[in-house]
Amino acid sequence: MKSWAHICKENFDDDVAALLPRDLTPIFDRTGVDEPQEFATFILNKILSSSDPNPKSLKLPRFTRDIGNLVRANFEISRQNITKLRRKIVSQLNGEEKDTHLSTFVVSYAYIIVSIVKAKQLEKKGKVGFLFSGDCRSRLNPPLPTNYFGNCVIGSFVLIDTETIAEGDLIVWVVKELSRMIKELEIRVKNMSSDREIENLLNFERNIVKVADLIIGVAGSPQFGIYGTDFGWGKPNKIQIVSIDNRGAISMAESRDGNGGIEVGLVLKKHEMEMFSSLFVNGFKDM
Repeated sequence: MKSWAHICKENFDDDVAALLPRDLTPIFDRTGVDEPQEFATFILNKILSSSDPNPKSLKLPRFTRDIGNLVRANFEISRQNITKLRRKIVSQLNGEEKDTHLSTFVVSYAYIIVSIVKAKQLEKKGKVGFLFSGDCRSRLNPPLPTNYFGNCVIGSFVLIDTETIAEGDLIVWVVKELSRMIKELEIRVKNMSSDREIENLLNFERNIVKVADLIIGVAGSPQFGIYGTDFGWGKPNKIQIVSIDNRGAISMAESRDGNGGIEVGLVLKKHEMEMFSSLFVNGFKDM
């Protein structure tokens, strides 16, 4: 995206690839990813033998949600509120903060998850799954450069039963789970070609999607710096990731004003959005 924007802004007429700066020149060399020869065949055979195959198709995916009752909104978690949130979580960790990943992504994502769960009134009884994609480039040995152009991510997911968690501890529990998932990425990347890890990925839909009352995924990332992408007519005023309309996921990006905060986009039913907005705003007031 940034390479494309650079080309448009500079309005090159000659050989584009030669004029791109080094950090924006895509690297297509796949040899840096140590993938067993049978890896692709194994996955293909598993998909084809599945009772619910999803064959390749050029048709648009079917919209499974009733869009008539859905509304979209963007919310910002300022750097100050992220600090307040982190302090509140630390105060409830009982000395476990050294072993807990308390990045901006983790604390923000946890706050959004809990707010959505409560807005949908699932905190008393419900099975909630949450997932995100982890960047594997820096976790490989040797690591891949940041301008490697290709799929090099791994999905992390977990299913929780909110009925077994005390209401006051829900956000701490989610933070601990997210922290555990991030730490496990290192091990999972090393074992990516193992039959067990492949089975875990292929069984995701069967084991989680079909039993969860709610799944909250993440599209985008605050690390992308999308608000700094200029195609020649200035930086964007607002970013929307349209795929979250159908998937029930949230979008995440850096704050558009560059203050170190997080911008979150989500799509909910109207009454759920009103409840979420109230929980989101009042939650920070109580900290």
